[in-house]
Amino acid sequence: AMDRAPPREAFWELPLAQLDADEWEALCDGCGQCCVHKLEDADSGAFYATNVACRLLDLNTARCGDYAGRRAHVPDCVTLTPEEVRW
Repeated sequence: AMDRAPPREAFWELPLAQLDADEWEALCDGCGQCCVHKLEDADSGAFYATNVACRLLDLNTARCGDYAGRRAHVPDCVTLTPEEVRW
């Protein structure tokens, strides 16, 4: 059994900076876009999605096949944080 506190009511309406790690993870809707390889345009700095996905991505569920241990399999897997997605 986990000793986590129950999530705060309507935590998804709070500013990202106020979320704890569990709440941040709970925002994931399983779109799989973070697992799609991107290319960066060296001139503009713009990123473009490809049709190539991480080998751990389960295409049937759009979930990582080993989320907890993903960095052991894919050392350059990027962990998204509220700071990295701020625009």
